[in-house]
Amino acid sequence: MIWAYAVEQAAAIRERRVSAYELMERYLDRIEPWDQTLRSYVTVDTDGALAAARTADARVLSAERESLPPFHDVALSVKDVVDVAGMATTHSSRALVNNVAALDDGVVERLREAGFIVLGKTNVPEFCTSTTSSDLNGICRNPWDLERTPGGSRGGQRRLFRQVSALCPTVPMVPVRYVYLRHFAGWWD
Repeated sequence: MIWAYAVEQAAAIRERRVSAYELMERYLDRIEPWDQTLRSYVTVDTDGALAAARTADARVLSAERESLPPFHDVALSVKDVVDVAGMATTHSSRALVNNVAALDDGVVERLREAGFIVLGKTNVPEFCTSTTSSDLNGICRNPWDLERTPGGSRGGQRRLFRQVSALCPTVPMVPVRYVYLRHFAGWWD
């Protein structure tokens, strides 16, 4: 199921073929052993994502099932330049390490309304200026050649794409103001 399209994941959760919690655990289990080396994530909201998955499962079992949003409990990640309430938005700069967002960016609000859960924030170059490397978050590595970086401001998410979505159910494809949704344009990169 971790290889499924976002629409298929939402349908599987809604139809109770998989629980939202189980699916979220699978992604978190993939992130943990690999990300220390690959450094695609700068923040993983494990507790928040699992809590949201529990709530999602409860909604599926309740009378609210018919009114679930289209992407109910599908996880995604956003670049570390987009505000997510309660998470630091550092732009990979030490100067912004304590810059914790009080509110979601507008695009995050709309994604949440559609049912998405923000799993975490991905690595970017400091202020999106070079290859995906910064003093704060280190170098994001290409999973096929650890001596290389996927490069650019999409490096953390591009690395996720190159690992064929093994770490996150939604990976970079088409930019929607710093957010990338899976399988919209497989031609990218």
